[in-house]
Amino acid sequence: MGQPVNFHAKHNFRIVADGLTFAYFTTCGEISAEVAVIEHYESSRRQAHKMPGLETWADVELERGASDDKDLWNMFLDTYSAATGLGKDHPVLDRDIDIEQLNQQREVIKRWTLHHAWVSKYTEGTWDAKANEVVMEKITLTYEWAEPTWS
Repeated sequence: MGQPVNFHAKHNFRIVADGLTFAYFTTCGEISAEVAVIEHYESSRRQAHKMPGLETWADVELERGASDDKDLWNMFLDTYSAATGLGKDHPVLDRDIDIEQLNQQREVIKRWTLHHAWVSKYTEGTWDAKANEVVMEKITLTYEWAEPTWS
């Protein structure tokens, strides 16, 4: 007989960068990887030979309520400075950023490490005078690859 399965609640997570928890977010987009398919045809075959091609990882979008905290904006400015040649060298921007899934006791049960990650987009707004909600800020993390670790 099989063991009971403990499913993970999706509402407990945090983001850790440079070894420090720097933000709790309202939403975190999915981590997604894909391997392209190479198709090769020969004149004597009606079917294609199929082989794995290049691997790609989709960007991850994080969203939270806007506040006086400037961490996300500063992470984007690091990227902007590197892109315009006014600031840090590109290797400095290649952070490893962790997305940690937490249990009800706020203990880490799974960690996704996004390797060589940097903020490629920052968004704040929209505003609406009739809304009963807070202003949201979003960042998009671009990274080379991800790796899961189970606790």
